[in-house]
Amino acid sequence: MTQIWVILFFSSIGLVNCILPSKMRVGSVFLERDQEVHRGFRLAVDSLKSRNLLNETTIEFDIQYSQLNDFFHLYTRACLEVNYRIISLFGPSEKTLDRMLESISSNLGIPYLSTAPRLELTNSMASIESKLTLSLHPTQAQMIGLIKDLAMELQWKESAIIHDSVHGIIQPSLLAESLQFIGPVSVHQVSVDLRSTLVQLRLRGARNIIIDTSAENLPSVTQAALDTGMMTKSYTYIFTMLDMKSGNWSRLRYSEALVFGFSIIDEKKFEEFTDRFASMGSMGLKDQTKVALTLDSVELMARGLEAFDDSGTDLSSPASTSCTEDKKWDLGEELIDAFSSVSFDGMTGPMSMSSGSRVKLFVEVLKLNYEFGLESPVIVTVGNWTQGIDFEYEGLLIADKTLLTNERPVINKSLLITTIESLSCYMKTESGEEQGYCVDLAHHLSKLVGFSYKMKVVPDNRYGKPDAITRIWDGMIGEVSRGEADLAIADLTITAARSTVVDFSTPFLQTSLGILYKDIDYNVHEIGTLLSPFSNWVWLSIVIAFITTSICLRLVAWLSPIQKEEIIVAGSDPGSSLDEGLSWANSMWILSSTLVLRGCDIRIKAVSSRAIAVTWWLFALVVIVIYASLVSHWFDPDLSPIKTHSIDSLLKQNQIEFGVTQSSSTSFLLQNAKREDLQKIWWRIQKANSERSFQENVSQGIQEVQNSDGKFAFISEEKNLNQALIDDCTLRILGPINERSFGVAVQKGSIIRERISQAILTLGETGVLRQLEEKWWATPNCHQDNGRPKLNFIHFIGPLSLLFTGIIISIVIAMGERLMHHRRSHRGFFRTRTEPGNGKIAMNDTESDE
Repeated sequence: MTQIWVILFFSSIGLVNCILPSKMRVGSVFLERDQEVHRGFRLAVDSLKSRNLLNETTIEFDIQYSQLNDFFHLYTRACLEVNYRIISLFGPSEKTLDRMLESISSNLGIPYLSTAPRLELTNSMASIESKLTLSLHPTQAQMIGLIKDLAMELQWKESAIIHDSVHGIIQPSLLAESLQFIGPVSVHQVSVDLRSTLVQLRLRGARNIIIDTSAENLPSVTQAALDTGMMTKSYTYIFTMLDMKSGNWSRLRYSEALVFGFSIIDEKKFEEFTDRFASMGSMGLKDQTKVALTLDSVELMARGLEAFDDSGTDLSSPASTSCTEDKKWDLGEELIDAFSSVSFDGMTGPMSMSSGSRVKLFVEVLKLNYEFGLESPVIVTVGNWTQGIDFEYEGLLIADKTLLTNERPVINKSLLITTIESLSCYMKTESGEEQGYCVDLAHHLSKLVGFSYKMKVVPDNRYGKPDAITRIWDGMIGEVSRGEADLAIADLTITAARSTVVDFSTPFLQTSLGILYKDIDYNVHEIGTLLSPFSNWVWLSIVIAFITTSICLRLVAWLSPIQKEEIIVAGSDPGSSLDEGLSWANSMWILSSTLVLRGCDIRIKAVSSRAIAVTWWLFALVVIVIYASLVSHWFDPDLSPIKTHSIDSLLKQNQIEFGVTQSSSTSFLLQNAKREDLQKIWWRIQKANSERSFQENVSQGIQEVQNSDGKFAFISEEKNLNQALIDDCTLRILGPINERSFGVAVQKGSIIRERISQAILTLGETGVLRQLEEKWWATPNCHQDNGRPKLNFIHFIGPLSLLFTGIIISIVIAMGERLMHHRRSHRGFFRTRTEPGNGKIAMNDTESDE
């Protein structure tokens, strides 16, 4: 009995610690969408006793849910929690709502544990309300120092910041100010169309980019970077999220960019917690940082209550206040001091608070590592960043500087490549050396992707076609589908049927289907052949020009007093003359003689008449030269044009047989064609059913056309057929018929396909594919117009203009001659001088005066 009174006495004077109430209540308001945070909070509170925390006290709680940006609803939910006489308040990780809860807790004197990021540089910049708030999230000073140190280690000379105002955890203006001493910094907001922002950065030459967003938006961000071509070796990214390991990085498994991120989660502790509560693992934990900070906030409260219990202060009377009363809980500040006094190793690393902020921080610096054979990049640790921990070195520590590169590992495997002998794709010299487009392409792909290889020719010399009964594929497609070869690199066309058994890379060459035939039935005995070099309008303009010039020549002869109507024939007696004079018929005779390069016996005396004649002679000379040059193309076999302009016109020649390569995509296309003309070709092939209907390869098909005397046509890709036109100009190609693409075939589901496709895109962007095409797929030397060379009226305007300009000048000269003669003789302008009585035109002035 005496001992009991002693205990009561010392308890009354504070020498014995008070025991915490058996039950205490905490309040919480979370976003309704953060289901993982809700469950994490429940599990953290329920597991306190299992972790030997608050063994004698039960923490009761009730979770209130709020909507994003719904401040009124948040206020009512928070006030409802306060009415339950809570001792502390937990809030959401959203920045704006977090501020409102801080304001409520400060006004009512209730401690508030925050897990949301604070965008102020230090808490000293915040208002006095923060005295009752503990922020477990890393501060802005810590985050900016972390990013700045990493940027310096990467030796950045410039940078760009893309900030997500909703999910971002960095104040972009403060970060930009800190990075300015490194080099130029630009700040951008994550807009609705992120691609446009990335395109602007690419055009400005930005190569070092900081992306401030959450793991939730990671798929859309990475896809936008891929779509804009900004995931190559030239780019380096720093993602500010603190849970890089929880992000979905699968889209970047074939990227070559250098991507860094961070993590503050203690993996060992976090795994122990999730293993203990298996139900939590079923959530997927997409927001690991939010959950981990929530778990630490609950542990901080529990350890703080134990410290408060040791202080001896009576906590049996929780806060008795409400939002409608101007009353503040007097134990709030004392309780928040107890919370700040504890230190422990939590789920997010060392935890210690001072002035409402976290002062100890351990951050893992992570990087995406691209390894062949995996569906997603591997996240590896390249270093760490520390602050406030008793380590010899604080700040950024990189263990191996070689980890700061973006070199991709090679494929430690020798690949077997199957191919087929072709004119330009694959061939062997007499010395056994392999050469061709496909050989060079395989060489470039092996260097970019990183593999060794060996090429072999497919034994059956076929591209690939399924058996009609067994449906087993032969040729290169069969070898790749069965795993007998790793790749098929040849002039292999991508088709829907082949894609069902193998996968194709991005096309490395575009072509089209064409028909190769020999044009020897060229008839030059038709009357229309002699007229064909000129179009109908040109011939009509020549006739009109002839008639117009002859009329103008007669008119000038009439106007000019020098050119008498009675003219003398060259070589005749001086007294003899042509009674009809320089009539229209004589004018046409003079002009027509120039067209056959013959002289004329009729003398032209006047300058104006001679001007018209000279102009016509020049015009006729131009017409003759043009006609002679064009008609030579019609009679030269090497320059003769294609006679057939369509498949229908070729089908009308019944003596022509058609052929294709056996087991090729061309034969499959014709067999399943919906077009009537292609169906007729396939019917002709089946009807002939001869040995040359199905050639073993393209080379044999071309050779058959050359030896067929125009009675065989071969159907294949134009890229292959063009090789035949280099030296043989009697061959013609009719096309294009159908667009085709060549691609590299790999086994179905092979992970190397994306690597091959990425390498092909790189070769295309750097111009290597164009160089290989120009080297091996030569351009034909023969003239391959789709019609005979012909002069159109538009090209004949020049000679006509010259002619009519000369005619106008001649008429002006004739009028001048008439006017000058009129002034000398004082006679009428249009009066004709005749001798009295006989009505004949005087040949000279002497005769007229007699």
